[in-house]
Amino acid sequence: MLCNHCNKHEATIRFQFNYMGQSGEIHLCEHCAEALKQMSAAALANWPALMAQMAGWGAPVPGQEAPSAEIPAPLPVVDEDFRRRRRLGELRAKLSSAVALEQYEEAARLRDEITRSEKEACTHES
Repeated sequence: MLCNHCNKHEATIRFQFNYMGQSGEIHLCEHCAEALKQMSAAALANWPALMAQMAGWGAPVPGQEAPSAEIPAPLPVVDEDFRRRRRLGELRAKLSSAVALEQYEEAARLRDEITRSEKEACTHES
């Protein structure tokens, strides 16, 4: 299988992700995986300065504007539908893990919880 990023080299590394209940896989070659690793390390190295700037506590990060003195708008409230979808995604991931580990009693409990949650979601939507 070719790398999903460059489409040139053989993919040797597989990343699995679960974002807001949507799961998937990304297959990368060594070169693209290393580039991703370096980008992530650079972002993490600058994380404290970025957080301080966003909170208005620190000096601006080079190349970015200084924060304004205005009071920031409150963060948006996460709606109930988003919480439900995230919870269902987490439950489904746990169910897959339990089945893979042959923990069938836990898998059955999770299956039942998913079913209950889905029924509740349907009754709230109508």
